[in-house]
Amino acid sequence: MKTLILLLAFAFVSSSIAACEIPAEVKNLDCSKTFQASTQADLEKYLENYGVELSKKGVAGKPKHLEIIKSIDLEGDIHIATPCSVNMKKGQALTVNGSLCVNSQKNIELERSSINTSGTINLESTGEIVIGKSSVLNAGNAIFLSSGDDISISKDTAIAGKSLTIKNYSDLTIEKNQV
Repeated sequence: MKTLILLLAFAFVSSSIAACEIPAEVKNLDCSKTFQASTQADLEKYLENYGVELSKKGVAGKPKHLEIIKSIDLEGDIHIATPCSVNMKKGQALTVNGSLCVNSQKNIELERSSINTSGTINLESTGEIVIGKSSVLNAGNAIFLSSGDDISISKDTAIAGKSLTIKNYSDLTIEKNQV
């Protein structure tokens, strides 16, 4: 029975990874500048081309880092897969009627932010995942996967849900008074 439970948990984590992958054609691209999102339409626009703009000569620029600067209510399952970093600015909230997956080839940082979902929060990065001081995450399940740098959960962070999965290949820092 224990083997079956472990296999089901592995299948769940594996299926969530596949659902939010960074497209091969944009992996390992250099990023510059920042795209600021304050609505679901902004996020959808960013995901069309990662904020790449054409120059006056018609040459495509570099993808941009994503910065969420306003609280946003989102409908449905949201998949943000980007070759750049993702930053939720201080005091902002994402409320998702569904699941949220954020997959960044750089870093993911929540600065005193909150994420509320009716499903799963899945944060995946080949860089660092930083859940800043006093952040709040509410979900059915929370999954944090870092295949590169550290995962850091700061002091006074609250994570509520049925399960928490952390998979990391580097340092894990959990300060006092969380989870």
